[in-house]
Amino acid sequence: MTHLLEDSNQQLSRHELSKLLNYSGDYLNRISKKYSGMTLFEYSMTFIIRKAEYYLLKTDYSISHIISILGFTNRTHFYHIFYSKHHMTPKEYRLKYWDNSYQNN
Repeated sequence: MTHLLEDSNQQLSRHELSKLLNYSGDYLNRISKKYSGMTLFEYSMTFIIRKAEYYLLKTDYSISHIISILGFTNRTHFYHIFYSKHHMTPKEYRLKYWDNSYQNN
């Protein structure tokens, strides 16, 4: 499950993971909760946010383009998830960390 979430360029729904792994969505959710302490949705969002962080700091893609790449159809939903983790918007995150990321490369 972790490998699929890491390797996917977009969000994978519980149904998609269920089909790919041949396990029920409920079972995958229980496994996720048992080993990560997070629901399957929360766990999968950690990978999506990690990718968003990468795109924000390592590319000059617009935030709208990043949202599209990650498979979000609702910009507000993406902002809500990102803000709940970082307590700042993607733009604020980029402005705060952009210089440091390029100085380290």
